Amino acid sequence: MPVLNIELERAERQFFDTLLDFNYADESQMKHLLSKAKLHAQKIPMFSEWPHNDKQFWDAEALFWNGRMEREVRDSIRAELSHLQGKNVDLAAGSVCYVPYSVVVDFSEEMLHLNPSQEKVVANLEEKLPFADESFDSASLVFVVNYIKNVHQLFAEVHRMLKPNGRVVIVQAPFVSALHKLHYKNSVGDVELRVLLGKLGFRIKSQHKELHGRRLLFVDAEKTSL
Repeated sequence: MPVLNIELERAERQFFDTLLDFNYADESQMKHLLSKAKLHAQKIPMFSEWPHNDKQFWDAEALFWNGRMEREVRDSIRAELSHLQGKNVDLAAGSVCYVPYSVVVDFSEEMLHLNPSQEKVVANLEEKLPFADESFDSASLVFVVNYIKNVHQLFAEVHRMLKPNGRVVIVQAPFVSALHKLHYKNSVGDVELRVLLGKLGFRIKSQHKELHGRRLLFVDAEKTSL
């Protein structure tokens, strides 16, 4: 095996081992781990600008994403979304399919490659989405909103794509790792979502739920006329 390939494989292994360490680190260890991971990433062409390059960050996450959240929590989220009927679009779906037979959308091809859904679309949620008006019965956004710069534009697009009386369900985690907070683009929470969705013409219901020790926010909104 060429020496360069051996060195690349070693760098990749060290990089992902360090990322895994973030799951068990406390706040005092984060800075050291981040510096260590960046040094390994610089040796890997596809991750050379990690963690500041959004696409590289989420491509790296794709390679071990399924291990980040307990299966019981994912299954419970699926159960909470099971009332969504008809054609669903799952925005920034990543590698997990929460609503069966969804059209899954993400800007990371690596994430979509791992997603079991059959219909996949590579798209940037910061831009106009490639779907016709009133083309979906529902939309789901699980752990997405805080990673978007223009939240108003995104939900205006969701409103446009939903059929009359269509529903959007948003799932938020109040607490995330320091590593993921590096990619936060906003601090939108329950109150801000209610105001924003109300102005766009949604009827909103929100509640916090405990799922296997994780406190999550669920926002369920129905499209109405402005």
